[in-house]
Amino acid sequence: MENSKAKKIVRKYKLVSYGLALLAAILSMTAAYLGVEGYLPDVAALLIVAVLVAAGFIGVRKATSHFLLGPLTNEGDINTYEEIFHQSKLLNHTWDSRMTSLLYRGEYRKILEFTRDSTGSAPILVMLARVYYVLGDDEELSNVCRKFEALSEKRKRPYKGMRFFEAVVAGNPEEAVRITYELEENKKFSGALYQASYAFFRGVCLYRSGELDGARASFIKTIASAPEIHYSAEAREYLEAMDRGEKYIPEPIVIPDEEEEIEDDYFWARGGNRIYSNTFSILLLSALMALSTLFAGEATPEKQEMSEFELAVLEVVTEKYGECGYDYRPLYVGEVYEQAIIFAVDANGDAHVGTLGYNQDDELGIYPYAEKAEPGQRYVRRSIFENNKYLGFTVYTKNDIKEMPKEGLLIFSVKGEGGKCFLVIDYFGTDPEGVTP
Repeated sequence: MENSKAKKIVRKYKLVSYGLALLAAILSMTAAYLGVEGYLPDVAALLIVAVLVAAGFIGVRKATSHFLLGPLTNEGDINTYEEIFHQSKLLNHTWDSRMTSLLYRGEYRKILEFTRDSTGSAPILVMLARVYYVLGDDEELSNVCRKFEALSEKRKRPYKGMRFFEAVVAGNPEEAVRITYELEENKKFSGALYQASYAFFRGVCLYRSGELDGARASFIKTIASAPEIHYSAEAREYLEAMDRGEKYIPEPIVIPDEEEEIEDDYFWARGGNRIYSNTFSILLLSALMALSTLFAGEATPEKQEMSEFELAVLEVVTEKYGECGYDYRPLYVGEVYEQAIIFAVDANGDAHVGTLGYNQDDELGIYPYAEKAEPGQRYVRRSIFENNKYLGFTVYTKNDIKEMPKEGLLIFSVKGEGGKCFLVIDYFGTDPEGVTP
C-alpha cells in the first residue's frame, strides 16, 4: 500500500474493529457460560448474547464508516479513499465503493456503462441523477426523477434523496437552492464531501439561473471544501469561464454501445452493496458458539453413556419430579459410607432433598427428607435408614449465596429453571438438633 495515510487508517480500523468483535465474542461466551452454570436465567443469557452481538455489529459498522469512509466524506480525500479500497486485503471492493470512486473522479461514462443493464434501484437512480445534472442533460434527469417517483410510490415509506433534483426538474431553482442550504446545515452532512457537493449543485443551479455572484461564491466553497474531487475541477472550469466572460457548457458524454466493454481494473463485482469485513465473521461465530453452549447446557445426559444404575436413577427422578436438574452423591462421615443423597430442582424451581434406596422388592426409590425445601431454612431430619442418626442441611439459591458456608459434609450445585440452587449438608450424627459437639 503506497499511501502511508491509507495504511495507517486500515491499521487503526483493524485494531478497533477486531477489538470490538473479540470483546463482543468474549462477553457473549461469558454470558452463555453464566447461563449454563445457572448464575443467569436462560432467557436473560440469550438476551444478553443477542444484545452484545448486535452491539458488536453496530460498532464495527460505525468503525467502518469512521475509518474507511471518513477520508472521503469528512476530508474529501478521494486518493486515500481509493487506496484503502483498491489495495487493502481486509475488504472486498464492492459496487457502492467503486461507483462512489467513479462519481467523484468524474468518470461518468463508466457509471453509465455499469448501470446500463440495471433494473433501477434507488441508489442507482440517485447516482444517475447526479451524473445527468452535472452534464446538463435535462431530459435524462427528468426520466430518472420519474422512475424514482414510481419506485418510491411502491413503498410504505417513500424514498428520500432526490428533492433537489425534483425541484430542478420542476423548474423551481429557488426551492432547489433552499434545499442545498438546508442540507449543508444538517449535522449529518457536515463532512467536507457533502459540503462541497451541495455547494457545487447550488453553484450550477445559480449559474444556469443567471445569478453569477452566488454561483461564484458556491464554486469557491466547493474548491475550498474538497479540492481533490471532480466537482472542484468542474467548479474551476465554471470560474474560468466566468472570468473570460464565456458560457461554460459541460462536455457531452457519448453513451457506450451495448457491445462495447469498458475496462476497469478495480471493478471486481457488481453484486455486493455493503462493505464486508472479517470482523462480521468473528461476531457471527461468537453468536453461534454462545447459542450452542446454551443449548448444549440444556441437553439431557446422553443415555447411551449412562450405566444401568444411572438410568434407573434417571427413571425414578423423572417419575417423581418430572423433567428436572438433579445430582446424587454418597455421604461419608469420616471414612464410613452412610447413604446416597439426592438433590433435585424441578421445572417450577422447587428444591427437593432425599436419599436413594431399595425397598423389600429390590426396587430403587427416592425417600424424601424435604419436599419443596425453603431456601435459607436449615432442616434437621431423622435418617431414613438409621433411627438414631440425624441429617442437617440447608438449600440456597443465587439470591442468598453470600450466606452459604464454604465447607460442609456435602455441597451440591444443580441448575434449575430459575437459576442454580445449592444444597449444603452440614451435619450427620446423633444429636436431634443437628449440632456438632
